[in-house]
Amino acid sequence: PSCEPDGIHDHCFFSAAATKKSTTSNGIHHIRHQSTLFRNQTRNLDEDNDSPPKIAVEGNIPYHGKGIQVGQCAELRRTFSQGDVSEFGTLIGDLNPVHFPPNLSNAEQKVEMQHSNYEKPIVHGILLSSVFSTIFGTLIPGCIYRNQTLSFRNPVSVDEQIIGRVVVKKLRQINRRGGRGVLCICDTTVTKSETQEGVAIDSGGIKKEDSLCISGEAQVW
Repeated sequence: PSCEPDGIHDHCFFSAAATKKSTTSNGIHHIRHQSTLFRNQTRNLDEDNDSPPKIAVEGNIPYHGKGIQVGQCAELRRTFSQGDVSEFGTLIGDLNPVHFPPNLSNAEQKVEMQHSNYEKPIVHGILLSSVFSTIFGTLIPGCIYRNQTLSFRNPVSVDEQIIGRVVVKKLRQINRRGGRGVLCICDTTVTKSETQEGVAIDSGGIKKEDSLCISGEAQVW
């Protein structure tokens, strides 16, 4: 399904939420939730390092989930650099050579890379799937991940742009300690952005099934 509400692609750049105290003319204090929404703007993430980065999430899932409906969706375009992949691999201890540039002085590693059939290092599947958490955390601050299934279909190389997408397919009222809430069940996918609609982009013709990298289902409260 398209993430274009009313035929218009809605580019939303959200900053971290904050609260602000205001005083009315009658002296009553109100605590007002403040979230900054930027439209059709871009920002260098290296600037203002003290400020939280603004995440570009497109779609029609309402902020804070108020009025959320089945069929609504949101997506995020992202490219993972070799620096991102190397840092993630080092952090979690996954030093599989398929994720790192080959050390040409290391004959054993050269053989390992030849057997992997990948011309460039590939991004960890778990790192790719983190875009779902980014989408949920950006649009619905305070939400809790309940479950996530993942099926890894095709690899993604470093510096290759992908689109992470969530589509609301079911809403269910649940009881939780402290009150009732809504369990949001979503289809989740990661695709290569050039073939998001399954259209061939070169003379070789990349099929739609080749553009699908991850599929699964998320449950978020």
